Amino acid sequence: MPKSILLAGGGTAGHVNPLLAVATAVRQKYPDAVITVLGTREGLEADLVPSRGFDMRFVPRVPMPRRPTPQWFALPSKLQSAVTAAREAITEIDADVVIGFGGYVSTPAYLAARKLDVPIVVQEQNARAGIANKLGARWAKAVTTTFESTALPSSQVTGLPLRAEISALISALESNPEQTRRAAAAELGLDPNRPILLVTGGSLGALRLNRTITQVAPEILEGGVQILHLTGKEGAPEIRLAGLKNNTDVVIRLPGPEQSVVRETLNYQCDADQRISVEYINVGANSLAVVRIGEETVIASNVMAASGAKYAGGRYEWWTKGDEATLYDLTKGENAPGVNCRKTG
Repeated sequence: MPKSILLAGGGTAGHVNPLLAVATAVRQKYPDAVITVLGTREGLEADLVPSRGFDMRFVPRVPMPRRPTPQWFALPSKLQSAVTAAREAITEIDADVVIGFGGYVSTPAYLAARKLDVPIVVQEQNARAGIANKLGARWAKAVTTTFESTALPSSQVTGLPLRAEISALISALESNPEQTRRAAAAELGLDPNRPILLVTGGSLGALRLNRTITQVAPEILEGGVQILHLTGKEGAPEIRLAGLKNNTDVVIRLPGPEQSVVRETLNYQCDADQRISVEYINVGANSLAVVRIGEETVIASNVMAASGAKYAGGRYEWWTKGDEATLYDLTKGENAPGVNCRKTG
């Protein structure tokens, strides 16, 4: 039985969640084992791992350039710094084995473990192995994969490690799908009797997808569809845009501490006696604007904050600075003048 285990992985949930699943399983089977996670300070692991009760050690984040760039010249020194940090972590906890899950963290962990003659185990989640796991698999005592088609030497197909919560949900769906769906919808504040559209762009969020869904949401909502939008950690823990049309909602959720939602509705008097009403919805650093232009409703996301603020949504851009604002219709051309507005209350 290993007395001390170092698990290396991080950056995205694709690496972190399987790592946590394995760490939890090891803790349950070997309660006396010392389990330590090697990660970066910038990745999701910096928040998720401590919240699950595991100790961490950190290495510098060293992305591997996939094509020749000036970054190649700085790679050797940066990688050496990460390998040194990984070697210090392995030595400090006297690790009996290093289990790697790919990503930025695993490469220095594999190199350090090989130098210290510590056994390596590789876990590959993807059908196509990444650079780090291809490297680690060359020296690994064991290689596990999710897919049979994954081309790694001497690999064994074990499937994707799942957290207990996910396994329990799968079992519940198999035994009673309707009740499970209703319970899940209630937990998310959604109506189980209406269609639900889940939008997700990955653990760190897909910026283009996130902006696109805010632009097209009103059209989707007109059909009575509910939207559950999962964003990256830079978004807001929860934003609900209620009562847009047909009493429908957009719910945006992501991991993180709960923060208060600040909402403010302002009215603007614009050129040609046009009136525009805007509801600003802010959670932390995330900001949305629900712009009502006559009978049209636009959900716009904040894309810039400098001397003023810029919101983009569909065919429109909404710029604000102090009490003044400008509405641009992008379909009229890049150089077309905007509609000038002034806040009235």
